[in-house]
Amino acid sequence: MRNISQRVSEGRPDDDKAVSFNELLNFGLVGYFKYMAEMSRIADEMITECMEDCDDDGRVEICPDDGMNPCLMGCKLINKDCAYGVKVIERAKISVLNYLNKIVPKKIFKDLSKVKQTQALNLASGWKYKGVLYLFGESGIGKSFCAAWLLYNHKLNQVTKYWDREDVWNDILTGISWVSAYDAVDKLNFEMVKRAPMLILDDLGTEQQTPGNKSTIGEIIAKRYDNDVPTIITSNINPNSLMYGKRVTDRIADEGYCVEFTGVSMRTSA
Repeated sequence: MRNISQRVSEGRPDDDKAVSFNELLNFGLVGYFKYMAEMSRIADEMITECMEDCDDDGRVEICPDDGMNPCLMGCKLINKDCAYGVKVIERAKISVLNYLNKIVPKKIFKDLSKVKQTQALNLASGWKYKGVLYLFGESGIGKSFCAAWLLYNHKLNQVTKYWDREDVWNDILTGISWVSAYDAVDKLNFEMVKRAPMLILDDLGTEQQTPGNKSTIGEIIAKRYDNDVPTIITSNINPNSLMYGKRVTDRIADEGYCVEFTGVSMRTSA
């Protein structure tokens, strides 16, 4: 019997020996997998060090000497520090910034690429992204900026953990809610604020100090603290002077992670 390659070229629709669609499909798949297996073997022999010419998908062109067609093969040496890995990490930074640009207030986001180390920042960086981080001090010295910077670092660390899995980045870049205390007491925002996977409650104390608002803020903080979900609060108020009930004061002042900002802004000069 003629082999399948002969029958592919000679077969006619009315010929009982004409190749069937399934035979043609199987022949194509077998040939393809044999070809790819051979190219993989050649790639293993040829790529012994970083070639620094990967394409955007981490593939290198393999050109065999035996007349086989060239083929793009994934480099098995790629890592975060190689030329391809560096490009991926840069894409990760851009992806994180694009995500935060939708969440962080514009006046804060525009300075996010400019930061200098301060004692307050170093202390805040010790927070483990569980429970409450309370950033307090006078106005204009970088409390909200610090909150945004912590978000950036947290999400970037999560994304770079999966640096070679860009398909999961969108699943990681989600779950943050940024709301001012003034807006948090709005009943339309209440459930979102209480249940957000990660919450930044900005400018605590700027909301109207009515009994109802104090009760709402107290419930939000207590609920999030009890559930141990990450919550960053910024305020001008010393935690011991909070007026949202003893339970809230105890959870923040005695059991929360508190960092005081004194006089030095985290923002670098332009």
